[in-house]
Amino acid sequence: MGKDQRRPARRRTRPARSQAKHSQRVKQYSISSEIKDKIFDLQARIEPWGSASYIWQFVLAPSEQEFLGGNLDDAFASLGGTVGILEKLWGCSPAAAILRLYERIGSLPDSELARLRREFNLLPMQPDNQAAKPVWNATTGQLLFRGTVVRRCRGRSVARNIFQILDKFEDAKWPSRIDDPLPGVSDPQRLRETVRTLNLGLQMIRFFADGDGKGVIWEET
Repeated sequence: MGKDQRRPARRRTRPARSQAKHSQRVKQYSISSEIKDKIFDLQARIEPWGSASYIWQFVLAPSEQEFLGGNLDDAFASLGGTVGILEKLWGCSPAAAILRLYERIGSLPDSELARLRREFNLLPMQPDNQAAKPVWNATTGQLLFRGTVVRRCRGRSVARNIFQILDKFEDAKWPSRIDDPLPGVSDPQRLRETVRTLNLGLQMIRFFADGDGKGVIWEET
């Protein structure tokens, strides 16, 4: 990589003052040393630039990226790293932001998350929040669920009908069912074939044509 292509080193780590600010705010809680060490460890895992980049690309929805200004470099630098980004996005404390992220990506046992939430006097996440819904990024052609890429789609010109279905679900914020979004006259057989193709190689969730072939349903497997 040439000199002009290298990312500025200052954006790869949290600025020292921001690190101290977030750590000090966590220390204000009346919690045990064990719990503080645990939350600091969870924070340390997501603070590096590489973690922020992964979260931005594979966990945050396009609408959330837009809310943050649409540029990870700028958000990372101006908001003080990964936790600062999440605080801004969700309007919450550092501890709440850290736990909400881990709830979304599903990388900690539910019992551990519940215990940490109790220690920080945080209410449980509602079961219908975005953590339990897919995220479709039409730009990258990636469908994510709980922070995992569950399906990669080829370009819109190749998979037009699949893009139509996923675009509609994303625009509607992932209800359990949408009406057939394919263009032209409704064709139940075309819809069922598109859904069958969409399910090829899909992980963690499945799509179904409804009983009369006039809509599409998704559910977690």
